[in-house]
Amino acid sequence: QSYETWKQNRNEKRAEQERIHGFDLKHSAACCRLLLCCEEILTKGNYTVWQEDGSFLRSIRNGEWNYDKLVNWVEEKDAYLKQIAQTSPLPKQPDMQALDKLCMEIVKMTK
Repeated sequence: QSYETWKQNRNEKRAEQERIHGFDLKHSAACCRLLLCCEEILTKGNYTVWQEDGSFLRSIRNGEWNYDKLVNWVEEKDAYLKQIAQTSPLPKQPDMQALDKLCMEIVKMTK
């Protein structure tokens, strides 16, 4: 029932794009953006909200990529991310004590 309700209330333009292209363009661009974010975090140790090459994501969102091209790019990016994760400057495990301390400070600030 939840799925049927979602389908009835879905954005018509987005649903039409999915019918035309065979996949959800907005979702696909968001997934690619997340992979690019992972790459930046793994290589630079930080994340920039505004990506330098927004045209890449817009091209996906505008339907300029077919499904096979998209899947191929995702698979290549995934393999690359697995490779660079091995040499990332990030620690392999989070500093749990530092995170606990930060959480406690945030809780105290909101009271």
